[in-house]
Amino acid sequence: MCIAPPPTCGGPNVVVEASGPPLAPGAYGIVEVAPGATLTLTSGVYDLCTLRLLTGAALDVEAGAAAPTVHITKLLKGGREVIIGPGLGLGRPVFHVGRLSVGIHASITAHISAPDGVLRFGRELVFDGTMCARRITAFREAELSCTP
Repeated sequence: MCIAPPPTCGGPNVVVEASGPPLAPGAYGIVEVAPGATLTLTSGVYDLCTLRLLTGAALDVEAGAAAPTVHITKLLKGGREVIIGPGLGLGRPVFHVGRLSVGIHASITAHISAPDGVLRFGRELVFDGTMCARRITAFREAELSCTP
């Protein structure tokens, strides 16, 4: 089902400078993950205004944790060579976003919906999961799959 994120968002801003303990479920403003750093999520619901994954950043699900649900009212933006996926978690994270834009050489294992928005993927993307949106664009050499 293609579900829209909540119309409002808010909470403290978070900057992830290095890999560390999981971010607790809850409401946040802008969450930014520094180059090469890893944001770890655990089971639960996250309500964000914006999520920025800078070049080489990663988003993982805590080892043994069930997949989190992440509502992003505005934008999920990923730089070059970002990784979004379950890591050692038990399932693909679920994202309900306003818009998504990811750079080249990204690897994404997730379920993503943006019923009123656009999903924009750079070239040489590897995507495993499901997606729905008003419009989806992927540049050349995108590999899309949904393994059970």
